[in-house]
Amino acid sequence: MRNIPEGTQVIHHISAQDCAFYKEENEILKVWNSGTWVNAIVPNLEKMMELDFELEVLKSM
Repeated sequence: MRNIPEGTQVIHHISAQDCAFYKEENEILKVWNSGTWVNAIVPNLEKMMELDFELEVLKSM
């Protein structure tokens, strides 16, 4: 199991072996990449849900 970055709100399960960590900050979706939070391509968590991303919610949005 990987360490979950501080501030993570949801985990996107990409495959059985891979996942991505996301959080919203000031209405901007951020993804954990190489040890830092960067702006995500998807605009927000609601859009990820609309697109049927497999998400695990860790903190209320």
